Amino acid sequence: MPRSSILLTDFLGAASVVAVAAAAVFYWLAPNREEAARRKIADYQIRSARAALADQQTRQERLRQRLAESVRELDRLYFALPADQDLGEFIVRMGQAAEDTGVRLEEVSPGSLEPDGRFARTQISLKAAGTWSQVLEWLDTLSDSIPYLRFSELSVRREANDTASLRRFNLKAHVLLRRSPDGPLAIYQPARNPLKGGDGA
Repeated sequence: MPRSSILLTDFLGAASVVAVAAAAVFYWLAPNREEAARRKIADYQIRSARAALADQQTRQERLRQRLAESVRELDRLYFALPADQDLGEFIVRMGQAAEDTGVRLEEVSPGSLEPDGRFARTQISLKAAGTWSQVLEWLDTLSDSIPYLRFSELSVRREANDTASLRRFNLKAHVLLRRSPDGPLAIYQPARNPLKGGDGA
């Protein structure tokens, strides 16, 4: 056999061996590559899940802190309210503010307290006399110093013997109070007007 034929035969044989070896390596590596890809995806998903969990925990902690701050602020506002059993003292404050601004408070009629959860509400009817400027100053003073007081109605009249500047005012105010912690809701039914020395309104 010629030498060239022998060399060609050897080359083809070697190539066949290489091809078989390459095929074996490919079939051996292919599953490993797929497994490596799956592991890479799984690792990425685990890292993403851990990052999402950490982010969620951070947000929950911030929410807990904000909730605690809100609760503290609500408690502060709640205990800044007068207690329902202190309504008489509260009415005296309204009378003192009227006196300081020159308004004559003629009648104060507090209604029954209505429970509302931790709070109580009541309506107070007032009759006052004074000039417009005096009454407006009185209302401004009350609004600034008593944030839990809201006026809902105001009517004005003049009587025949009133001076030119004197007006008589009928007002209704709503007051927010906190419930007394030591018993049932107190109902304020004064035996006398706390703004006057005698009995009755």
